Amino acid sequence: MKKTFLIVAGALLFLILGVLLTLYFNIKPTGAKDEIIESSGDIGNFSVSLAQKGVIRSPLIFRLMWRGEEGPKEGYYTVSGTSLRSIVATVKEGPNVTKVTFPEGFSLAQIAQRLGNRGWKSEEIYKAGEGKEGKLFPDTYFFKNSAGAEEVISILTNNFEARTKSIAPSEQDIIIASIVEREAKNDEERLKIATVYKNRLKIGMKLESDPTVQYARDKKLINDGELTNIEMWQPLSPGETKRVISPFNTYLNGGLPPSPICNPGLKSIEAAKGEEVGFEYLFFFHDKDRVIRFSKNYNEHRQLILEYGVSGS
Repeated sequence: MKKTFLIVAGALLFLILGVLLTLYFNIKPTGAKDEIIESSGDIGNFSVSLAQKGVIRSPLIFRLMWRGEEGPKEGYYTVSGTSLRSIVATVKEGPNVTKVTFPEGFSLAQIAQRLGNRGWKSEEIYKAGEGKEGKLFPDTYFFKNSAGAEEVISILTNNFEARTKSIAPSEQDIIIASIVEREAKNDEERLKIATVYKNRLKIGMKLESDPTVQYARDKKLINDGELTNIEMWQPLSPGETKRVISPFNTYLNGGLPPSPICNPGLKSIEAAKGEEVGFEYLFFFHDKDRVIRFSKNYNEHRQLILEYGVSGS
């Protein structure tokens, strides 16, 4: 009898120790740093996502500690594996990260507008980004809601430095790439358009790029009005290429504009670094079917426009 009791007691003790060790292991911090987790509102899916990202060890124990009738609010969270208690507390406070995508060709003003619609102050973002046009890398970002304007802009420029390090673009490359980004309709056009502008620069011919005039006009509108109410990159009206007085207007000024006109993606930057050998064209336009047409002289250019028409956008 005594022997049986000792065996049972030993088994129970072993079981209790096993349970305690399991609990300890699963509650112990993982040390994961700032992982981004999306919540659909379901606590089960959210706890599994936390485990898959290595933030917690046990989805079950997290759910037991949650003690809530409803799951985490929908949205994005940045969490670190410091302790289950702190993770639960962080998630209980609600989403603390905002997901924002900036497409290729967005200007600083458009970035500021989009962030203004996500809770930041557009004017602060615009001010923090002045002088950094062209180096605010287009990408999808997860910004902490507590991030200030300077931090947000720093994240974009740091991403630019990291993503373009192997390309090593010059300032001229970025300016040309920004024009190409606004002109090209597809990837196949980028190198050809970049070559056209380089051909013009070589012979001292004005670039005469519509996007540079649009950018100049937008900058003037921003200076005269409220940033959030301005629609960027609107089509030019007849004669506007001559009326917009600005160093960015490449119809009035020779050479490159003083700085980039938007924030180009990698493909446009790579195109600006290169040059298509033997491509001696000086003119191009998109016809009414959005097909690009190249010409070597102005008379040929005008003839093609009369034959195929010009795209409305």
